[in-house]
Amino acid sequence: MKNFNEKIDYVIILNCISSDDNQLFQNLAFDDLIASFDDMGLRHALAEHLTPTPKLLLNELEIIKKKAEQGMRFLIHIFSHGDEKGIEFIQTKEKLSWQEMAKHFADINKASSNTLILYMTTCKGLNAIKINTYYPNSCLCLIGSPRDLRPDEVIEVNKQFYILLKDNEEIKEIVGTIQKSMEIKGVKDVIELIYS
Repeated sequence: MKNFNEKIDYVIILNCISSDDNQLFQNLAFDDLIASFDDMGLRHALAEHLTPTPKLLLNELEIIKKKAEQGMRFLIHIFSHGDEKGIEFIQTKEKLSWQEMAKHFADINKASSNTLILYMTTCKGLNAIKINTYYPNSCLCLIGSPRDLRPDEVIEVNKQFYILLKDNEEIKEIVGTIQKSMEIKGVKDVIELIYS
């Protein structure tokens, strides 16, 4: 079976957006992304899971942990509303704090030999680095924004991210390329990378 990337075996998109907001998610062209993965023989390396409640998200992280214990390496992409304290599930009006998620990420990262990459498509997603204050080494690195994001920014950044990722670019180069591309358009602080 062909590997997705030298450092990533599997990309899992955890979609926490409510049904009301799913038009935005559909606009991210994930169907096109899946088709391109099919063309490369990599369909097995990408999955989207609907996780519109905290319980469903935490259950999914437990499943990912079990796969990590079998030697799989992950990029987990969380697509949700968010703020400095955590992520928000609009449909149920529930929140999940970085502290509540920290142990789950730490367990996955430990099981996958410190290779977990977290990609937060949320407003203020860079705040997820707070997981390391509760459980050090909760991920290899975190990708996110320090500020609120507009829908058009989310669409553009995610399209660029996955095009570069499927071209086997390194995470650091992917983020740098997107930053330069967005800065040319006058957009700053839309995506940043922090290593734990």
